[in-house]
Amino acid sequence: MVGLRERLTAWLAGQAIAVMHSVDIAPARGVSSGGKITLLPDLPAAQEFSTLVHEVAHLCGAEIYVALASQCA
Repeated sequence: MVGLRERLTAWLAGQAIAVMHSVDIAPARGVSSGGKITLLPDLPAAQEFSTLVHEVAHLCGAEIYVALASQCA
């Protein structure tokens, strides 16, 4: 998964979607609303990436999730 998180966060920035970290969302690993994704800090890299993709799907709908998954395979 080298570079995938960076590519995804760059794409999100281009879509004006902010990615932030906060312990206040625990026990959730991620939440999304209003053009912002908040992740729990200090997640292992693979878990952070999968949570980020999951939250993108909430913001953008299932169509973008399928498109992103096929690009990353």
